[in-house]
Amino acid sequence: MLVEKNVMPLFSAPVYTAHVENYDNDVLDFDNIDSSVYDIFDRTDNMLSKNQNILLEPEFAEIKYHVDTAMKDYTYNVLQIDSEITLNLVCSWVVVGGPNSMTPKHIHQNSIFSGIFYIKSEQDAGDLILTTPKSSTTFLPPVISPKMTGTNIFNTKTWHITPKTGDIVIFPSHVFHEVSPNQSGQNRSCIAFNYFLTGPISNYGTETLFL
Repeated sequence: MLVEKNVMPLFSAPVYTAHVENYDNDVLDFDNIDSSVYDIFDRTDNMLSKNQNILLEPEFAEIKYHVDTAMKDYTYNVLQIDSEITLNLVCSWVVVGGPNSMTPKHIHQNSIFSGIFYIKSEQDAGDLILTTPKSSTTFLPPVISPKMTGTNIFNTKTWHITPKTGDIVIFPSHVFHEVSPNQSGQNRSCIAFNYFLTGPISNYGTETLFL
């Protein structure tokens, strides 16, 4: 009989999720935000803010506080990156997805960590779908694809996250991700963000990352 069994998800792409307790999205009324701060324009099936530093605006201070808190937890507690290395917000923008909108598969370039804060996400508003950069599972070569009896974090090629209002999701920027069609009949509103690391990156302090 086998005892003390354990399977370790080594060399994974750590995906962090958290929820802001008692988050009230009525605090952020898109209809009343100054157009110089928040200017939506059409791009494919979504609307994106022209302001690419939206989290630096006063209206978004509460959300930035929650995002910064989650990013520090992910970076310093989960990944155990030395606190001498600094987190830097590179850019942030609002994405509004109307009914039936979706977002195709993509990655975020020129950043290390990316994430999403969900201002409003009702039931059936669309899943965040994360995809392995490989054409197969992480434990098999691309040419081998056996039949599976179930799906878990060890054998899946994709992973669905169903977000709700007040959720935060953080992941490495090189992870492919997309959003399934919004079938809620309402707008889905979120803020996407990218972070970079600056400071010494070697144990000997001989190499430094600059932004």
